[in-house]
Amino acid sequence: MPPIGWHMTTALEALRRVGHELVEEEIGCYLLGATAPDMRVMTGQAREDTHFFRIDANQEQSGVAALLERYPEVLAAKGRPRAFIAGYFTHLTVDETWIAEVYRPYFGEGSQLADRVEANFMDRVLQFYMEQGARKDPELLQRWYEHIFRADPGEDLSFVDLPSLHRWREVVIRIVSQDPTWEAFQAFILRRFGPEGSTTQPALKDLCERIPEMLERTLNHVTPGRVAAYREVAIQRSVAALTEYLA
Repeated sequence: MPPIGWHMTTALEALRRVGHELVEEEIGCYLLGATAPDMRVMTGQAREDTHFFRIDANQEQSGVAALLERYPEVLAAKGRPRAFIAGYFTHLTVDETWIAEVYRPYFGEGSQLADRVEANFMDRVLQFYMEQGARKDPELLQRWYEHIFRADPGEDLSFVDLPSLHRWREVVIRIVSQDPTWEAFQAFILRRFGPEGSTTQPALKDLCERIPEMLERTLNHVTPGRVAAYREVAIQRSVAALTEYLA
């Protein structure tokens, strides 16, 4: 799924198009919400418990609709919690769009790539390349840092474990304070998907040694124009979710 910097830039663009004074005043909570579903990597939660959809389900899904069905009280949220939930909705929408528009057609089981390790590696390479573009402005990163550092969505969040969220906020601050280098990418990939003794480690190590080649191959497979088209669809769908929720 797209990394947190990409989530924050798309969330900000969606908010710019919608325009909403309350959310703009609580921008730190909104940005924290736009990253929060991914705290599952820290807590070990199942994706369905944070993203409210399943990757292996081929039918159309809506994480926003599923969240609202399970936790209808979020419709009544006010102030900082509402800004946080709005950001959370953008994350769900951006991820679902990625699965439908990019992952399944280009890297999924029905795609041209038969090698699952290589396909998933290329998917991650593309996401990291996108992340580098999203985090290339030092002034923007500093603003993110300051907003998230002060973010406190309060206690009225029934679907989020607050102690975990507070720890996640520190993780996000640490991430946006670091440069997204390919060395960091390699360390993350091997730690998360190819630890010592795993069956995928040799293949992942080989792919990590060929990152420039794999990036070029990936960008030929999923062109920058296709990524830009995905981003626009994700923003439009986020705008629709925000408009409905914040009305």
